[in-house]
Amino acid sequence: LEVNPCFDRLARDRGFYRDELIAEIAQRGGVRGYPRLPAEVRAAFPTAAEIAPQWHLRMQAAVQRHVEAAVSKT
Repeated sequence: LEVNPCFDRLARDRGFYRDELIAEIAQRGGVRGYPRLPAEVRAAFPTAAEIAPQWHLRMQAAVQRHVEAAVSKT
């Protein structure tokens, strides 16, 4: 199971990291709507499906101008 390193460090630093928590988040597919986490933590770690398409496009456009070939986000 791969865990976002920033989430891992934050969870450990704030004292709520548990293997069971990680397993539950993995099963749910993300942290949104997960009541056992602080709201600011849930907001800081959205999944790609939770980000509006225009923000995906803006990010890709910002990166693409520095790339001479195609870039895949997957």
